[in-house]
Amino acid sequence: MCKILHVLVCYYNEDEIFSFVREEIFGQSITPEKILIVNNGTDNINKLLELEKIYKGTVNVLNLKKNLGYLGAFSCALKKIDVFSFDFIILSNSDIHFLDNNFYKQLCNYKSIVLKNNIGIIAPDIFSKDFKYRLNPYMINKPSINKLKFLKIIYSNFIFSIFYISLHYISRFLAGQIKQKRNTVIDNKIDFYAPHGSFFIFTKELTKKFDFQYGAFLFGEEIYIGEICKKLELKIRFVPALKIIHKGHSTTGKWQTKKMFKYRRKSIDFLIKFLKNNI
Repeated sequence: MCKILHVLVCYYNEDEIFSFVREEIFGQSITPEKILIVNNGTDNINKLLELEKIYKGTVNVLNLKKNLGYLGAFSCALKKIDVFSFDFIILSNSDIHFLDNNFYKQLCNYKSIVLKNNIGIIAPDIFSKDFKYRLNPYMINKPSINKLKFLKIIYSNFIFSIFYISLHYISRFLAGQIKQKRNTVIDNKIDFYAPHGSFFIFTKELTKKFDFQYGAFLFGEEIYIGEICKKLELKIRFVPALKIIHKGHSTTGKWQTKKMFKYRRKSIDFLIKFLKNNI
C-alpha cells in the first residue's frame, strides 16, 4: 500500500486550486490519501470549503491567520498531520497539468526504490509551458557563495533585476531548444543538487528527519532543501517517467515588482548565512 499526501498553498488563487483538484488530481486513476489546502490568503474561502465538502474525508482546508509563504505554510501544515504515515508528501503549485492519468500510480512504483537508494526527493520531468524548457534537473551543483552575493547586488537594482531575469529565461529557453533538436536523452538515474520548487515530491526518508522550517519568506527554497538533503546524505533523484506541465508562475511569477526583489534579497541573505554554516 502506498500513501500520498498532496499539499497546496493558496494565495488568492482559489479558482485555480478548485480546478486543479477537481480536474487534475481527481482525474487520476488513483488519488492521494489526503489533500491539504493551506490558505495563506483568499477572496473566496467558500470556494476552498466547497472542495472540502465535495471530497469529505480526503480534502481538508487549513486557514492561517497570516501569509507564511510557500515553505512556511507547508511547515505549518505538517504540524497538523501524522507525516510518518505517508510514503510521499507532495508540495506543488496548482498551475500544473498531468500528462496522463497515472501520475500517482507511477509514483507509487518508486516506493521500494526510495528505501533501497536513500532518496529524499523525487524530481519529476517538469516542462514549462510559458518558456518551453524543462525545469528539472533544476540545479546540478551547489551555487557558490560568490554567485549568491552577485545575485544580491543584481536584485538591489530594479532595472538590473528585470534585465537579469529576462536574460535567464531567454538562456533557459534557448538551452531547452538546443537539447530538443539534439534529441537529448535524460538518464532516469540522475542525482543532482536541487529540484524545481513548482512540484516537490518528498519521501518518508526526508520528512521523518526534517520539519521544513525556512528562514526566509519566499524564494530560494530549492537551494535550502537541496542543502538539507546533502547534509542528511539523501539523494535527489530525477525521474523523467513522471511527467507534468507547469503552466506558469500563478502566484509569484507575474509580480516582478520591487517588493518581490526585496524578498529575493532577504532570501539570499539567509541562504548565504545558512550555506556558510554548512561548509
